[in-house]
Amino acid sequence: MAVQEISALPCGNAFFVFVVMHSAEDSKARFKPEILSVCTQLGGRVRDILEMGEFPLILGGDHSIAMGSVSGAAAYFRAYAQDLGLIWFDAHGDMNIPGVSSPSGNIHGMPLAHLLGRGDPELASILGFTPKLNPDKVALIGIRDIDVGEREIIHESGIHVFTMRDIDEQSMAKVARKAMEIVTDNTGSFHVSFDVDGCDPSVIPGSGTWCLAGYAFAKPICCWNIAPTLAT
Repeated sequence: MAVQEISALPCGNAFFVFVVMHSAEDSKARFKPEILSVCTQLGGRVRDILEMGEFPLILGGDHSIAMGSVSGAAAYFRAYAQDLGLIWFDAHGDMNIPGVSSPSGNIHGMPLAHLLGRGDPELASILGFTPKLNPDKVALIGIRDIDVGEREIIHESGIHVFTMRDIDEQSMAKVARKAMEIVTDNTGSFHVSFDVDGCDPSVIPGSGTWCLAGYAFAKPICCWNIAPTLAT
């Protein structure tokens, strides 16, 4: 598939991006031009919303869209010489690198790597700078399905990882508190990126990449309840 048309439609306080596709050849980073275009537009919009003092809430397709939302938030805080913290709820690491560790070439398995400055130079440089994040300010929660080559990339990255085993052994409340301490330690603020496949498919079955043995929906809510006590 390849792009036929990309259009952005503002609607009050909302902003919609529509992409019309047609067939084309796949690559090691599938649909890269389309994803790069949409994420660049989204990043600019998120930055603008923050500059207006508003709160951006992004509902998107697959997790590649986070390259846009996080880039916009990081760009805003970068202007004030501040780091952005990141909580990443996901069943997967999303740390694959095109042509290196990705078995499919699907960019939705790569966004966190690019936000950390790894991988494709254009995807890593959305809004004109890279990396977007300090790995020590990133908490990845709920992972349980990691590609073979991706595992080493995650270990080398320096991010903080909480697996489903950690959640089962420590409780989501304890993991959430640790994650919040990480992302609020000397940062301007933090971004939460939530992939529905982090939850068990018995709770949220509407994902194309669902994975068994996930958490119930109530567990991520625990983090939202803890957040205001540590982010004031």
